[in-house]
Amino acid sequence: MSVDKGNWYFQKTREEMVEFLPKDYSTVLEIGCGEGNFASHLRAGSEIWGIEPSSSSSVIASGKMHRVLVGKWEEVADELADNYFDLVI
Repeated sequence: MSVDKGNWYFQKTREEMVEFLPKDYSTVLEIGCGEGNFASHLRAGSEIWGIEPSSSSSVIASGKMHRVLVGKWEEVADELADNYFDLVI
């Protein structure tokens, strides 16, 4: 499934969101992770998962995250354990 809107959209690092991150977290789920560039702002050592409907962007993100599920939330939610993540973006 491809939903590409131009590479710039999927490459954003979203620096403006860093101030909203909590102090403590260790397991992160980023919904709509694009190419996974926001992960560079997350705490080193955190387990980072992403959900991304764009297959081409998810391939790039998979090199920056522990696991990337390809599809929309409704399509992949069953692959996630309940109460596993302590930060959802």
